[in-house]
Amino acid sequence: DTLKYKILSIENGITMNEKEYDGLATLDGKYIQVRQGENWGIFDLSENKEIIPCQYFHGEKQSGYSVHFCPDFMIKPNEELILVLNDGLWGYINKSNNLVIDCIYEKARPFSDGMAAVYQHFYWRFINSDGEFVGGKYEEVLDFKEGMAGVKEFDKWGYINKYGIQIIPSRFSEAKSFAEGLAPVAFKNKWGYINEMNETVIPFRYKWAYPFNDGIASVNDYGGNGHIDKNGKWIDYEEYKQDNNTYHNYEAERWDALTDGMEGDYPGSGVDYDLLGF
Repeated sequence: DTLKYKILSIENGITMNEKEYDGLATLDGKYIQVRQGENWGIFDLSENKEIIPCQYFHGEKQSGYSVHFCPDFMIKPNEELILVLNDGLWGYINKSNNLVIDCIYEKARPFSDGMAAVYQHFYWRFINSDGEFVGGKYEEVLDFKEGMAGVKEFDKWGYINKYGIQIIPSRFSEAKSFAEGLAPVAFKNKWGYINEMNETVIPFRYKWAYPFNDGIASVNDYGGNGHIDKNGKWIDYEEYKQDNNTYHNYEAERWDALTDGMEGDYPGSGVDYDLLGF
């Protein structure tokens, strides 16, 4: 028998509603992605109903495993538009399942901070919720977070604002999104942190660095992995976690897929099977 997953609505110990699916993929917030057969939809946990039917995205399978993956989250918490795939091209619908932005893009990402990254004719661009282009054409882009997005031009990274104005020049070899007012960037192959004014807050001395989460960040200083605070001071993560009653997620863009009895992590940029741990 095929393994099934159920979403139950229980009030005062009584099951009021029950929905059955072939697979689930968790998402922070009120939504959960659900799968029937090969296709995915969205279930609104707060409203206890399926708001988008399982008709978008054909589930992917890795050779040798029976796990189905949704290519990317269709919607992020607090966003109004939902990423969909139709006949190989990407567009956006609203929560009433009405097409708002035509499926014309070769690649696309879910809306983030009110903006979405789309790929067409060899370049990445940003669109707003009206489908209007903002900013220029870029080799690569990061999602908007805290009002800014990383963009790559001429093999270097910088940042633009929601008006498409470049506020941090393209001079970094690598970059990640802003979080808690700081962004990890690499200059001459060493990572450090800058603020929104393009000021170096933590010097370029790390082999790699992740964005801050709950006041701490994961880094490697060529001698080993560890955690730092916003002053660049090394801290004991276990002690910090207990004192602050918090959990630090090394990668903010991850979700757990639970399908066919197997579970794995999936970064928002695509399935990374090295992280799955099967």
